[in-house]
Order: sequence, then structure tokens, then C-alpha cells
Amino acid sequence: FSCTVMAYGQTGSGKTYTLTGPQGTEAANSNIPGLVHLAFSYLFDEIGQRTTEEFTIHASYLEVYKEHVLDLLNPSPKHLAIRWSKVKGFYAENLFSVECEDQGDLEGVVEE
Repeated sequence: FSCTVMAYGQTGSGKTYTLTGPQGTEAANSNIPGLVHLAFSYLFDEIGQRTTEEFTIHASYLEVYKEHVLDLLNPSPKHLAIRWSKVKGFYAENLFSVECEDQGDLEGVVEE
């Protein structure tokens, strides 16, 4: 499985809310998950049904802002270069990736 989510729009239009659901005190009173959390649940449901296969899950988060690619898990003033290879396809060079064992690990990466 591979997942890419693009959220595009004007400031204040609800991109973060759509991706992560309610935040802060509103989150405590709501059980509305965002798109990212729904994707995590779906991923682990699918993995749970495939008992004969082994899976390794890696998570990375990047942001494209004003034509600059930023690593959200390993902040740096340097922008990442976008490359292409026959094996990987398009990728962000030196993008930090975290191995996750379960949905809780993924949730922790998002919180980070």
C-alpha cells in the first residue's frame, strides 16, 4: 500500500481539520476522525485480514510550500530535492522515514 494525501486551499479553509479531525478541546468532545486516521484504520484492518503475509510499515511526512519541499519529521532549513529513479519513481531525497509497528506508532508520528 502507498498513500499520498494532497490538501490544497486558502488559509483557514479547513485543510488541517479534514486531514486530522478536530483539535484541542473540540477533539475531546468529538469522535470524528480525520482522513489520515481513517486511512490508518483501513490499513491495519487490511493487514489484519492478510495473515499469511508479513508487512513493514514506514511513515514519512513532507510539505510542499511555495515550491519548496520540507521534511516535517526532521525539520531543517534546507529544502529537499525531488528526484526520479527507475526503481523508486519520484521521491524526496533524504526524506526521514520512521518504521511503525502498529496504529499507535503511526498516530505518534502524526502527533510529532
